[in-house]
Amino acid sequence: MNKTPAISPQALSLWAKTGDEQTWLSLAQHMTDSADAAGFLFDEWLSNDIKRALTTDLGIDNDQLRTFIRFLAGAHDIGKSTKSFQMQVAHSTDHRILLEKVVQSGLSISSRTPSGLDVEHLQHSVASFGILKHWLMNKHGWGRSEAELTSMVVGSHHGLPPLSTQQNKLSNMHLVHDEMWQRCWNELLDYAATHVSATAMLNDFPKLRMGLTSQMLITGVVIMSDWIASNTELFPLQGPNQVTGDPLSASRAQKAMLLLDPPRQWKPSLLGNDSAEAFYQQRFGWPDHYAPNALQHETLRIAQSVSEPTLLIIEAPMGGGKTEAGLAAADIMAQRLQAGGVIFGTPTTASSDGLFERVRTWASHAQPEGAMTSMFLAHSKNMLNENFMGLRYADMSDTPVEQESHSGLVMQHDWFYGRHKGVLSHVVIGTVDQILRLALQTKHVMLRHLALAGKIVIIDEVHAYDAYMQVYLNRAIEWLAAYGASVVLLSATLPDKIRHDIERSYQLGLGLTTTHFAPETPALTYPRITSISASSTSTSPVALPGNKRAVTMTELDDTLEALSESLHRVRTEGGCAVVICNTVGRAQEVYDHLKEAFASDISLLHARFTARDRKKREQELLRLFGPNSSHTSTRPKRFVLVATQIVEQSLDLDFDLMVTDFCPADLLLQRAGRLHRHDREPEERPEWLRQPKLLVRGIEAPGSTEIAPRFTQTSTRIYAEAILLSSYALLEPKLHGQEQLHIPDEISRLVQHSYRAEPEIPKAWRERYTKTQRSLATQQKVQRNRAKAYLLDAPRRNQRISDAMPSREAQVAEHLQEIRAAAQVRDIEPTLEVLLITQVEYDTYRLITERAEMSRNFHGSLPVDDDLAREIALDSVRLPFYYSLPEPFDNALAELEEQFFFDAWQQSRHLKGQLILPLNKEGEAILAGGRLRYSRELGLELLPLPEQDDRNRS
Repeated sequence: MNKTPAISPQALSLWAKTGDEQTWLSLAQHMTDSADAAGFLFDEWLSNDIKRALTTDLGIDNDQLRTFIRFLAGAHDIGKSTKSFQMQVAHSTDHRILLEKVVQSGLSISSRTPSGLDVEHLQHSVASFGILKHWLMNKHGWGRSEAELTSMVVGSHHGLPPLSTQQNKLSNMHLVHDEMWQRCWNELLDYAATHVSATAMLNDFPKLRMGLTSQMLITGVVIMSDWIASNTELFPLQGPNQVTGDPLSASRAQKAMLLLDPPRQWKPSLLGNDSAEAFYQQRFGWPDHYAPNALQHETLRIAQSVSEPTLLIIEAPMGGGKTEAGLAAADIMAQRLQAGGVIFGTPTTASSDGLFERVRTWASHAQPEGAMTSMFLAHSKNMLNENFMGLRYADMSDTPVEQESHSGLVMQHDWFYGRHKGVLSHVVIGTVDQILRLALQTKHVMLRHLALAGKIVIIDEVHAYDAYMQVYLNRAIEWLAAYGASVVLLSATLPDKIRHDIERSYQLGLGLTTTHFAPETPALTYPRITSISASSTSTSPVALPGNKRAVTMTELDDTLEALSESLHRVRTEGGCAVVICNTVGRAQEVYDHLKEAFASDISLLHARFTARDRKKREQELLRLFGPNSSHTSTRPKRFVLVATQIVEQSLDLDFDLMVTDFCPADLLLQRAGRLHRHDREPEERPEWLRQPKLLVRGIEAPGSTEIAPRFTQTSTRIYAEAILLSSYALLEPKLHGQEQLHIPDEISRLVQHSYRAEPEIPKAWRERYTKTQRSLATQQKVQRNRAKAYLLDAPRRNQRISDAMPSREAQVAEHLQEIRAAAQVRDIEPTLEVLLITQVEYDTYRLITERAEMSRNFHGSLPVDDDLAREIALDSVRLPFYYSLPEPFDNALAELEEQFFFDAWQQSRHLKGQLILPLNKEGEAILAGGRLRYSRELGLELLPLPEQDDRNRS
């Protein structure tokens, strides 16, 4: 057993944490706490596949890895033993005594050396980098390069690596700290090494080179350890009179971990040689008469053969069972590869919410009886999801009544909550941004890498992401492969080029020097499952019988009168119809035109309702048109839903008739997936709608082989005209009654031809198509180049974290961080989100929608309680596109921050950094030259100012 070295009074006098009323924590104690927290995380939480990746990269065994991580966690704050950090309490009434004790111990805090050098302010994380590097080189004989790579971990523990300009300042650090200060550094690092029995190991591995992937992962563990050790409820501060003393260790850490009680390693239960039927029934709670389809059978068979990190791409039609197939694949692959969890990324918050209960059911059945699974809903509006919030506040001491036997418990652990920590939960479902940010140069990205590297990663609707987002997707997949993580991609319609780029990225991440695509199956085989690993590639076609549909398509004039006529039989004979518009403005206009004819049998859904109102509308639509609806229960005899593209992916709805604005073929097919989606008895649909009908509008002038079509300006603003033209060329015979659309048989052919380099275009259109195609190519090139400004560098191209994060452009003001991060991975114009409140009089406000329990005034100059703050936060809404334009964006932001930034609200976890927009009693506001109006019927509208032509705003 190693003898703990003595720590001098000088080293023991140094402080690391302060609290209220002179409470504090010594640096030596915080180093001990952090090392002990890291040991617990390693033993109980860190997944076996991450441990395997680290031991392989570092060339050490599991015990040595544990020792090494504990040492780095203990050493991470050594930079606090510097003059600039210790002097931070010089002007604090409560804590100046700490600096006085440092001086009384004999340490000099002079801000200038005898030679005239000033003590520069240096972030303590950067100082940690420099002190540890010097100690490893001089005390343990490490080479400079090896010492720098390891020290980069402690230098990055605040979420960003030390910049080269910061590292250059380290050359003076030894000059401004005399021998006594430097002796404290050595004592504290010697103590940290001895505490975890690392001294011999550090002596034995002077050539240990830590690769970039290991730096990222171990930094993530160190950050977690630091955050846990900094929680004063777990590791209490010392009283004002406890100024020195040897650090406490074992009993203190044990008490802290008992109090924290985090979920242990996630290990799905094994089902032995059970049949596919038994597996799916057990995992998803299916009744005995439910059986997996051919796609789900084949996915399970492939997953059961996996023996190394693998990329699976599952392509199948809408409603074909991809969600359950993807979760089943993740389940089996996690068992075989010892992964520590699953993350499921979807395109929208609504789609995440829609899948939450299905994923939760699987998660509870995937764990052995009594085991605990932490689960997190990862999007900014998760507080609106009652099922998720129920997990947050559930009493896990009582097994839920509905809980089946032989199942684990699903909960939301309080520590694993929030923007950074939530993704560390075992099972995460959220928007795809949570995965794409793996490739974004942003603060604490290492924590996100730790969260995802040990999980099976599922990404839904892969086709839905544009050229800009594909850059982030490909880089994220490359990083995941470098960690040895397996990935499951789900898509109804995936162009070959996108699939090939993804396959190439995964193989590059695996370290393959040459990449090769999965072998081609017979032309346009669909559905199919593609499998990519280091040792093999394969494509498996799947015969998927089931809901095959012959859809009759008809092109409509783009007039409101023509739309009304097309819905006349719905009004008189019944049927459930949906009208999908490409913009919110068009949807509001259509709804306003139709509402008189349909009275109470019409509804509107778009993204410009408040989060509260949109959630209520979505829940009502699922009740009316979801898989459990019927005419004997909730499905209406007659109804029209007017909506935007959010129904493409977000909601499991089924309609008898669809009218849609024209859009690219893959998205048109996606929309068509909501037409006759659910199997229903014939009598459940009106006789005239028992064969699916798809009516297409949004085309200003129809096309033919002799004349190219002309699309609406709103459509070409959203979608590339070249893709609209190639899609129209393929669909033109169907639009004009010459052919039917066969789903799913034609899905692959239509998508591949629409996106290939030289689609079949009528000769008369060729010149126009070529011009728009060149414009698209230029735009995509600009998008890809713009993405690189924020893109994390490739995992095998650099040696240090600082090399992979040269930009630091992603550091933005706290209140705009989420806006900018979303824009950076989606290439959207920055969109302002505001919280709407009603202004009663000066500094007096009310909620925009009165509720009995919250029917009271509140004030901007006073704090609000947590319940009211949450209610205010639920009335969030994104401003119209007009406010994404540079000048209106800047002006609106300036006005909101200047006029309605309430300091008293910044202490609220729900309201901190939020932009507030008060409305008058009529629900209106003037903002940056625009007139806004909110109503529960239409949502947020942008209206003309009095005597102003505002027709061009949308």
